[in-house]
Amino acid sequence: MLKLKPEDIKLDMGKEPSALVSASFGSMIAIGILSSNWKHRESALSHILCSLIKPALQDCEGNDFDNAIKSTCILIAETCQDKVVKVFSQSIELFQFLISSPILEEKGIETFVRAVTDLDIVGKMLVKSEDGSGRSVGKVHDVLLDFSFHPGIGEGFAASYLVSRI
Repeated sequence: MLKLKPEDIKLDMGKEPSALVSASFGSMIAIGILSSNWKHRESALSHILCSLIKPALQDCEGNDFDNAIKSTCILIAETCQDKVVKVFSQSIELFQFLISSPILEEKGIETFVRAVTDLDIVGKMLVKSEDGSGRSVGKVHDVLLDFSFHPGIGEGFAASYLVSRI
Protein backbone atom coordinates (compact mmCIF):
# COMPACT_ATOMS: atom_id res chain seq x y z
CA MET A 1 0.00 0.00 0.00
CA LEU A 2 2.76 2.42 0.84
CA LYS A 3 4.04 2.16 -2.75
CA LEU A 4 0.74 3.52 -4.04
CA LYS A 5 -0.03 7.17 -4.52
CA PRO A 6 -2.97 8.72 -2.66
CA GLU A 7 -4.81 9.28 -5.93
CA ASP A 8 -4.60 5.53 -6.67
CA ILE A 9 -6.80 4.68 -3.67
CA LYS A 10 -10.54 4.97 -4.09
CA LEU A 11 -12.29 6.04 -0.89
CA ASP A 12 -15.67 4.85 0.28
CA MET A 13 -18.28 7.34 -0.82
CA GLY A 14 -18.73 10.29 1.50
CA LYS A 15 -15.67 9.63 3.66
CA GLU A 16 -12.84 12.07 4.17
CA PRO A 17 -9.45 11.22 5.68
CA SER A 18 -8.92 12.43 9.23
CA ALA A 19 -6.44 15.28 9.56
CA LEU A 20 -5.47 13.94 12.98
CA VAL A 21 -4.69 10.48 11.59
CA SER A 22 -2.73 12.06 8.72
CA ALA A 23 -0.69 14.14 11.15
CA SER A 24 0.00 11.17 13.45
CA PHE A 25 0.61 8.35 10.97
CA GLY A 26 0.77 9.88 7.49
CA SER A 27 -1.70 10.55 4.73
CA MET A 28 -1.44 7.08 3.19
CA ILE A 29 -2.66 5.48 6.42
CA ALA A 30 -5.51 8.00 6.70
CA ILE A 31 -6.54 7.36 3.10
CA GLY A 32 -5.91 3.60 3.17
CA ILE A 33 -8.13 3.04 6.18
CA LEU A 34 -11.09 4.57 4.29
CA SER A 35 -10.42 2.73 1.04
CA SER A 36 -13.20 0.81 -0.63
CA ASN A 37 -10.60 -1.93 -1.24
CA TRP A 38 -10.24 -4.14 1.84
CA LYS A 39 -6.61 -4.90 1.01
CA HIS A 40 -5.74 -1.23 1.49
CA ARG A 41 -7.55 -1.15 4.85
CA GLU A 42 -5.77 -4.31 5.94
CA SER A 43 -2.41 -2.98 4.79
CA ALA A 44 -2.89 0.30 6.67
CA LEU A 45 -3.78 -1.52 9.90
CA SER A 46 -0.94 -3.99 9.45
CA HIS A 47 1.54 -1.16 8.97
CA ILE A 48 0.24 0.55 12.11
CA LEU A 49 0.50 -2.65 14.15
CA CYS A 50 3.91 -3.70 12.87
CA SER A 51 5.86 -0.50 12.74
CA LEU A 52 4.09 2.69 13.76
CA ILE A 53 2.10 2.33 16.97
CA LYS A 54 4.82 1.31 19.44
CA PRO A 55 7.27 4.07 18.46
CA ALA A 56 4.44 6.59 18.28
CA LEU A 57 3.39 5.84 21.84
CA GLN A 58 6.90 5.52 23.27
CA ASP A 59 8.35 8.65 21.70
CA CYS A 60 5.40 11.00 22.19
CA GLU A 61 4.72 13.27 25.11
CA GLY A 62 1.82 15.55 25.99
CA ASN A 63 -0.40 16.54 23.08
CA ASP A 64 1.50 14.33 20.62
CA PHE A 65 0.76 11.30 22.79
CA ASP A 66 -2.90 12.27 23.10
CA ASN A 67 -3.12 12.73 19.33
CA ALA A 68 -1.51 9.34 18.68
CA ILE A 69 -4.06 7.69 20.99
CA LYS A 70 -6.98 9.57 19.44
CA SER A 71 -5.74 8.73 15.93
CA THR A 72 -5.43 5.06 16.79
CA CYS A 73 -8.95 5.08 18.21
CA ILE A 74 -10.22 6.71 15.00
CA LEU A 75 -8.64 3.85 13.03
CA ILE A 76 -10.27 1.31 15.33
CA ALA A 77 -13.66 3.03 15.11
CA GLU A 78 -13.46 2.98 11.30
CA THR A 79 -12.61 -0.71 11.10
CA CYS A 80 -14.10 -2.47 14.14
CA GLN A 81 -17.27 -3.34 12.23
CA ASP A 82 -15.56 -4.29 8.97
CA LYS A 83 -17.12 -7.22 7.13
CA VAL A 84 -13.72 -8.49 6.02
CA VAL A 85 -12.42 -10.80 8.74
CA LYS A 86 -8.76 -9.85 8.23
CA VAL A 87 -9.50 -6.15 8.67
CA PHE A 88 -11.82 -6.75 11.61
CA SER A 89 -9.26 -9.01 13.32
CA GLN A 90 -6.50 -6.43 12.98
CA SER A 91 -8.78 -3.75 14.35
CA ILE A 92 -9.50 -5.91 17.39
CA GLU A 93 -5.78 -6.66 17.72
CA LEU A 94 -4.98 -2.94 17.68
CA PHE A 95 -7.60 -2.28 20.37
CA GLN A 96 -6.20 -5.16 22.43
CA PHE A 97 -2.69 -3.73 22.05
CA LEU A 98 -3.82 -0.40 23.46
CA ILE A 99 -5.65 -2.02 26.36
CA SER A 100 -2.63 -4.09 27.34
CA SER A 101 0.00 -1.42 26.70
CA PRO A 102 1.98 -0.40 29.78
CA ILE A 103 2.84 2.81 27.95
CA LEU A 104 -0.82 3.76 28.01
CA GLU A 105 -0.98 3.26 31.77
CA GLU A 106 2.16 5.32 32.33
CA LYS A 107 1.24 8.30 30.19
CA GLY A 108 -2.47 8.53 30.82
CA ILE A 109 -5.34 6.24 30.14
CA GLU A 110 -7.87 9.09 30.35
CA THR A 111 -7.31 10.09 26.72
CA PHE A 112 -7.89 6.51 25.61
CA VAL A 113 -11.09 6.12 27.62
CA ARG A 114 -12.39 9.49 26.39
CA ALA A 115 -11.65 8.58 22.75
CA VAL A 116 -13.30 5.16 23.13
CA THR A 117 -16.37 6.86 24.59
CA ASP A 118 -16.51 9.72 22.07
CA LEU A 119 -16.13 7.39 19.09
CA ASP A 120 -18.51 4.79 20.57
CA ILE A 121 -16.05 1.98 19.90
CA VAL A 122 -17.63 -0.32 22.49
CA GLY A 123 -21.09 0.23 21.00
CA LYS A 124 -19.81 -0.48 17.50
CA MET A 125 -18.14 -3.67 18.68
CA LEU A 126 -21.30 -4.81 20.42
CA VAL A 127 -23.30 -4.25 17.23
CA LYS A 128 -20.69 -6.26 15.33
CA SER A 129 -20.92 -9.07 17.87
CA GLU A 130 -24.69 -9.26 17.38
CA ASP A 131 -24.36 -9.57 13.62
CA GLY A 132 -21.18 -11.61 13.44
CA SER A 133 -20.14 -15.19 13.34
CA GLY A 134 -19.12 -17.19 16.38
CA ARG A 135 -15.46 -16.31 15.95
CA SER A 136 -16.06 -12.57 15.72
CA VAL A 137 -18.44 -12.68 18.69
CA GLY A 138 -15.78 -14.40 20.78
CA LYS A 139 -13.10 -11.90 19.77
CA VAL A 140 -15.32 -8.93 20.58
CA HIS A 141 -16.38 -10.34 23.93
CA ASP A 142 -12.79 -11.20 24.87
CA VAL A 143 -11.47 -7.73 24.09
CA LEU A 144 -14.39 -6.04 25.85
CA LEU A 145 -13.81 -8.19 28.93
CA ASP A 146 -10.16 -7.16 28.91
CA PHE A 147 -11.31 -3.55 28.55
CA SER A 148 -13.67 -3.81 31.51
CA PHE A 149 -11.17 -5.63 33.74
CA HIS A 150 -8.38 -3.16 33.04
CA PRO A 151 -7.34 -1.61 36.37
CA GLY A 152 -7.30 1.90 34.90
CA ILE A 153 -10.75 1.57 33.36
CA GLY A 154 -12.56 -0.72 35.73
CA GLU A 155 -15.76 -2.64 35.71
CA GLY A 156 -17.71 0.35 37.01
CA PHE A 157 -16.87 2.48 34.00
CA ALA A 158 -17.58 -0.34 31.58
CA ALA A 159 -20.91 -1.14 33.24
CA SER A 160 -22.03 2.50 33.35
CA TYR A 161 -20.96 2.94 29.73
CA LEU A 162 -23.01 -0.04 28.63
CA VAL A 163 -26.04 0.95 30.70
CA SER A 164 -25.97 4.48 29.28
CA ARG A 165 -26.20 3.03 25.77
CA ILE A 166 -29.27 0.91 26.46
